[in-house]
Amino acid sequence: MTVPAILLDALLETINLGIGQAAGLLNRLVKSHVRLSVPSLAIYSEKQLRDSLTDIDILSLSAVELSYRGFITGQATLLFHKKGADALAELLLGDDIPPTDPDLFKIGILQETGNIVLNGVLGAISNFFGASLDYLPPIYEEGDFNSLILSKAKSLGASFIVARTHFMAEQTTIEGDIVLILDASEIETLLRLLELVMEKNVPAGEASKS
Repeated sequence: MTVPAILLDALLETINLGIGQAAGLLNRLVKSHVRLSVPSLAIYSEKQLRDSLTDIDILSLSAVELSYRGFITGQATLLFHKKGADALAELLLGDDIPPTDPDLFKIGILQETGNIVLNGVLGAISNFFGASLDYLPPIYEEGDFNSLILSKAKSLGASFIVARTHFMAEQTTIEGDIVLILDASEIETLLRLLELVMEKNVPAGEASKS
C-alpha cells in the first residue's frame, strides 16, 4: 500500500505521543526507568507483509492483543520474539520474580505492559481526531506470526500498520512491534481523516465529525 509520506509522518508522531504517555505510566509500576520510542512505521497489505518477513521473524513470538471499537475498529498487538519478551519481563520485574511460577509473573507484567502501551497509542490516535474508542481486556498469547497476526485479519483486503518499538533501560534495548490490524474500510477511514487534517487543514479534533 502506497501512502503519502506526510500521512505516515503524522501517524508516527501521534503514536510517539501515545508511547511517551505510556512510558510515564509504566515507570510508575516498575523499578527500572524505561524509555520507549517508535523510530519507524509502515503500512502493509497482507502480501507486502508476508514478503517482508524472514524465517526468524515468524517463529517463536509473544504477543499482547487488544481489540477496539469506535470510529475505527480493529485489533492492536504488541509483538516480541519470545526471548525479547522474557528479557523485557525480567528487566521490568527486577528481583521481584518469585522462585515459584516465574512464568506466571512474567506473563502478568507483559500483559500489563501491553495494555499500557496499546492504550497509550490508541488513546493518542483517538484524541488526535477528537473521537473515542472502546477496548476489550488485553490477551496474552504465544505462537507464530501467522497465528498471532495474519490469521486475525477479518478480510482479504486488511492492512497492517507496523510500528517498530524500542524499550530502553540502562544499556539494554529490546525491540518489539506494535501492529494495528484494520480491514479495508477501517484503514480507508483512518487515512481519510489523516488527509483531512494534514492536507485540507481541518482541525485535528474535528476530523472525525467531517
